Amino acid sequence: MNPKLEETIYVDFITSNPTTGAATDADSTPSCEVFEDANDTGIITPTPAKRTGKTGDYRVQIDCTAANGFETAKSYNVVISATVGGIAAKSVIQSFQMRTRCIDDVMPTYTQPSGFLAATFPAGTIANTTNITAGTITTVTTTTTATNLTNAPTSGDFTAAMKTSLNNATPSVTVSDKTGFSLTAAYDPAKTAAQAGDAMTLTAGERTSVGTAVWASATRTLTSFGTLAADVTTAVWAAGTRTLTSFGTLVADVATAVWGAAARTLTAFGFTVDTNANATETAIKAKTDSLTFTVANQVDANTQSINDTTITGDGQPGTEFGV
Repeated sequence: MNPKLEETIYVDFITSNPTTGAATDADSTPSCEVFEDANDTGIITPTPAKRTGKTGDYRVQIDCTAANGFETAKSYNVVISATVGGIAAKSVIQSFQMRTRCIDDVMPTYTQPSGFLAATFPAGTIANTTNITAGTITTVTTTTTATNLTNAPTSGDFTAAMKTSLNNATPSVTVSDKTGFSLTAAYDPAKTAAQAGDAMTLTAGERTSVGTAVWASATRTLTSFGTLAADVTTAVWAAGTRTLTSFGTLVADVATAVWGAAARTLTAFGFTVDTNANATETAIKAKTDSLTFTVANQVDANTQSINDTTITGDGQPGTEFGV
């Protein structure tokens, strides 16, 4: 037995009475080890199973896989240990070599001797006059009836077999040379048709219709224009220069109207004017005027205590500051 790698084999063995030699069941289930070449440690230890209704007859399954450590071109021995009637014994029940292929994988080659085959096809067949002698076709009769476009299932159509043959025989190609090709008349208008996103100029009639529709609306607000109002505001205040010079005399007219008003109040701005503002400013100025700045922007200060603790010393050598 020479199994192929990844195959599973089954090996039988018989346990016998050591005195009479009669087949006898072992005192307990025998054990099994499979050894590889000169390696003294078993690579697997499969458990034997007793055959049902067979006295002393056991079988062991050996999975000859790479995962179990089996390798091609290596030799293996299957050793069984069993105790019968209190007497322990061992025996090699199978030896084999692992192969990558078995006889079933080999296809024998055969060379036909010259003159071995001489045959004529039976009468009534499509090749009844085609003869093969010594492996050579000596006579060929051309078939006169074939399936073509005139006798296909649908006149002028290819049969399913023809379509399959054509698809297999015709490679896919990309046409990059457009010489000799012409577009149909229907394509000319289509190639110049406006596409989504194209800029278009409205006719005078279209502009009039749009204007009429806008001003005919009962409510005209910017709320339905998404972020238009916010975008316009951002653009206006982001401008580097904001003037009204393009509005004619609007600036001058506004200024004249403002300064020509008899009374100019801030009541329309939503806040009340503080009439005591001048007195408050005077009081603040009196306090700030009392500050001394020997060095510009630095207030002169006389520190007497820190965290309510009086400071001692004046910071000079021998009279350092102390708290």
